[in-house]
Amino acid sequence: MTLHGLDRDTAPAAGKAKAMLDEIGGTWWNVYMGGPESGGSGWTPDRVQQYRDHGITHFLLLYVGRQSGEVSLLTTSQGKQDGNEACRLAGQFGHAAAGTPICLDLEGRTFDAAKRASLDYASGWCHAVRAHGFRPGVYSNPRALVPLHARDDKPDWVWAASWVQHVVDPDAKPRHAPGVPTDLWPKQGQRVWQYAGAFEGKTCRVGGLDVDINVADGGCLAHERAT
Repeated sequence: MTLHGLDRDTAPAAGKAKAMLDEIGGTWWNVYMGGPESGGSGWTPDRVQQYRDHGITHFLLLYVGRQSGEVSLLTTSQGKQDGNEACRLAGQFGHAAAGTPICLDLEGRTFDAAKRASLDYASGWCHAVRAHGFRPGVYSNPRALVPLHARDDKPDWVWAASWVQHVVDPDAKPRHAPGVPTDLWPKQGQRVWQYAGAFEGKTCRVGGLDVDINVADGGCLAHERAT
């Protein structure tokens, strides 16, 4: 199952968020749960509950880890510590069930600044998240994701940042992400693609707000289950 979604550091009000999804035929929002380098604003458990109340039932749970300004902390042990924190945050956002997907944000500039160290950190994070029973994923540029695949503690799934346009494409598929070979994370439930965003002086806007547009395998999303 392929689902469109939106990604924005500042959380829109719930009604606005639902209207934006409706505009692109989407179903999910990325949630900035936190982390030492999180630039997210307004993403709280209460706000996400308001999204649920407006009929939004799928979320991508993102933890923003250590980045290029903290190269000395890009270690396996720090990755494990931060992975533990990510699991705790997921519970606060109402997603503590085994098998819930959780994603680490590893920026391309961080990989460029310290390639081996950033992969050590990501591997440690994945190890800890998996030990808690969650499904670890990593968001980054393909140039970081490809070497990460060779690690023993690689993510179960990836979110590739590879912009190719500035508007929604209803036919976009996660496996079309440029730069990520099709034999890496090839199964259903293993890919998300951030394909539309602001680059080369042009913005990507939905509902009048700057935003990134993504397409995801349903298995990479946290689902709101009926009670």
